[in-house]
Amino acid sequence: MSQQPPWKFGSGRPRSSRTLANIQTVDDVICSQEDRPRSHKSPREISRETGLSRSSVCRIAKKDLYLKRFRRRDVQLLSDSNIRKRLVACKQLEKRLTRQKLDRTWFSDEKVFSVETPSNTQNDRVYANVKSKGDVSAARLLKGRKHFSQSVIVSVAVSKLGRTDLPRVCGSRC
Repeated sequence: MSQQPPWKFGSGRPRSSRTLANIQTVDDVICSQEDRPRSHKSPREISRETGLSRSSVCRIAKKDLYLKRFRRRDVQLLSDSNIRKRLVACKQLEKRLTRQKLDRTWFSDEKVFSVETPSNTQNDRVYANVKSKGDVSAARLLKGRKHFSQSVIVSVAVSKLGRTDLPRVCGSRC
């Protein structure tokens, strides 16, 4: 004797917001953005336009249309004059770097990193079994910081011949 599942198809509350008509409406609004760059609409704007709730729009996009959300990144926008200047500079560099010069050319960069741990006051808590804050010693509540913290400079140079050794540790003011 086979057991039946505790639920039956068609049982329960019928769908009211994720219907085929609403899925098609959200699909039309979301997919209309693909061929028009910079016409992005948020789920809140789509909900105002369609009359659905914001959470229903998000659920339809995720569960029914199988769409994923990605965060937009800020990037440098180049004007036409900047693009032309970069192209001219690259062509001049290409003329100056012959095969023989390229073998002896080094590209280098350096970055300063602070050794001190970053401060996040929301996560920096003190637990004490006392009735008031005044009963906790000041040494436990105060966190000191140096004006010039220790840092590390990472400097590397690369060429066709190889690369330099990695980091050098400096004092408080490199």
